[in-house]
Amino acid sequence: MSRGPLIAFVIIPTGLNCLVGYAAFFLWPRSFTASQAHCYQVVLLVLVPAAVSLIAFCIHEIDKGVTLAALIGHAVALIFVFAGMYRGFGLAGQDPVLDETTGLYFSVVTWTTLGYGDLQPAHGLRLIAALEALLGYVFLGLIVGIGTNVIGGQKGQPKQQGAGTPRQ
Repeated sequence: MSRGPLIAFVIIPTGLNCLVGYAAFFLWPRSFTASQAHCYQVVLLVLVPAAVSLIAFCIHEIDKGVTLAALIGHAVALIFVFAGMYRGFGLAGQDPVLDETTGLYFSVVTWTTLGYGDLQPAHGLRLIAALEALLGYVFLGLIVGIGTNVIGGQKGQPKQQGAGTPRQ
């Protein structure tokens, strides 16, 4: 595969999502305060690059190790984007601006669909929390599947016949 599609469909979208994740969580979580529309706009903003990368993985022959690294990058970035939303918008029964650990904790618990039940999304973010859980299913499934393939190496592929291998 040439470097053009790799840069256009993997590196740039993953980097963009990492930047948005950093900004949402560390720089501007207050921009989500009581603004449900802003939350949905940011979700759309980060889903487009993730979808571009996922489609590129299907269309182009991208190295499995690069694919795995990009998926992990997107997953971490998305977790931080959602955590920034929870920090700014708040959770049910919590103040609108949460501390970093509570927002990140709720985002990870939602992403992994663990669901301890100690915290709940605010009424305006329930659909966003459900979307995060759905994305968690998809990304964790892809990461585990591709990771298993990368770790397993070439075990499932037939061996090529070398000079010293008799033909049958």
